[in-house]
Amino acid sequence: MNKIVQKSFLTIILLLVGTMAFSQNIAVQSFAPDRNDQEARITSVKKDQNNKVCAIIKIETPLLLHDFDFEAGMVAVTATEQKTGVIWVYLSPGARKITINHKHLGSIRNYEFGESLKEATVYIMKLKSGNVKTIVEDNVNLQYFVVNCSVPGATIKIDGNPSEAFSNGMFQKLLSYGKHQYTIEAPMYYPLSGQIEIRASEKSSLTPDLKPAFAIITLTGDGDIYVNDERKGTNAWNGRLMPGAYKVEVKKASHRSSVGSFEVKAGENKTFPLQAPAPIYGLLNISANVVDATIFIDGVKQKETTPTIINQVLIGTHWVELQAKGYKPYQQIVEVAEGKIAEMRATLEKTNKTEKENRKQPQIEYPQTEYPQVEQSAKSKFFIEYAFSKAAPLGITLGGYKKWGGYGRFKLNPSVFDMVESADISLLDYNDKTYSRFALTGGLMVRLFNGCYLYGGGGFGTYGVAYKVNDDKGAYACPDESFQQGVELEAGAMVKIKWFSLSAGYCTILAGSSQRFGDINVGIGINF
Repeated sequence: MNKIVQKSFLTIILLLVGTMAFSQNIAVQSFAPDRNDQEARITSVKKDQNNKVCAIIKIETPLLLHDFDFEAGMVAVTATEQKTGVIWVYLSPGARKITINHKHLGSIRNYEFGESLKEATVYIMKLKSGNVKTIVEDNVNLQYFVVNCSVPGATIKIDGNPSEAFSNGMFQKLLSYGKHQYTIEAPMYYPLSGQIEIRASEKSSLTPDLKPAFAIITLTGDGDIYVNDERKGTNAWNGRLMPGAYKVEVKKASHRSSVGSFEVKAGENKTFPLQAPAPIYGLLNISANVVDATIFIDGVKQKETTPTIINQVLIGTHWVELQAKGYKPYQQIVEVAEGKIAEMRATLEKTNKTEKENRKQPQIEYPQTEYPQVEQSAKSKFFIEYAFSKAAPLGITLGGYKKWGGYGRFKLNPSVFDMVESADISLLDYNDKTYSRFALTGGLMVRLFNGCYLYGGGGFGTYGVAYKVNDDKGAYACPDESFQQGVELEAGAMVKIKWFSLSAGYCTILAGSSQRFGDINVGIGINF
């Protein structure tokens, strides 16, 4: 806001005084590096065409940027920025001289710096001028052009000049009276071009209506959905796609993937139901020393009893249990292959209980039977894990599980205990960086199949990039603009292997900057 007030105040002064014609050229009063200014290194980094960090020359002058032109010989001027009372000129490291042209005050040609500019270094240049002779004219022929556009990533180009970005959905610029050409562009939107006429009576405003160059598509299917071989989601996905033809595939375990295609047009909002994957079957031949034993496959009671051949059993690994009155339950893992008959021969053992005791004891149905997992002990009910990630090297996860379960997790980067009070490191030097990270989350677990669980939950989390300050304390500082905090969501999977567990997942913080934080969690622990 201060910059807008200063520019407006300067414009009013120019309108009252008039355009000035000067009789003497400007000159350089002083030029020197500023060792304490770290903006070229930290907060205002720009790189040249050789991917080197530019040096910044801060030219102290009350004059406006659009009256200047800068040249640096064989080295290109990467960018220029208008600040309050200062013009920033970004130059490639190695530049040795600069030419400054002003449309009223003349030129400073081939001013030599005395040494080559160093990478990521700030230099201060002060300009001076001699006696000035002014000629008062009617006015400066300038008025504001204001554009409001809320589309993310939008830029505007005026009269063929380089594109300029919107700030918080707004762009404003002083233009001379008359007609000007503009072009507004944004990712995944059609560009909008037009003409605006600037008049002295009032500022000109524009609210462009950019047309989307994308379609909003919803895909539904039974399984994991892939678009052009990129996984989009499970069972359903909604998102933006550019116009064109797309390949779509639905994958599911023990099923043959369905493959199709669809075509979208700009501006469409469509839903495409996808063909379900076809199941792949094998056969299971079950025989036992007991006739009419009840059969359970993966916990589901079958209508057939022993002995029998069961058709249409999905390929893959299955947990089969036989139950009969007066006999101990019999369990076995069976592998079923496509188009083949898997054999299972069971020998059930009699119980030691009397027939009277058997009559008193109710028949155990599968929903009340706990089946031991293939990979771990049936008595494992709880676990503890060491959890870590790139941003948070220390963490712990506690939980319990059966078919369903729950967990709680705590993560921390211990560098947060060394944080200095000030979060502004623009005037400080640093030699290292780490992360300011804290998270406290919890959620639910569900068994996907024997030995494998999915988990998901949320809580509170913070994140920021912390720079190690070169002072006596050796502490860290976290710039305010990099700090995020708010609701944290996470999801992942956990595998139980006997007494050990391994987990991996992803987490993100919903609140913060436009660059949303995301991190991958890894855990290793024991079951007991």
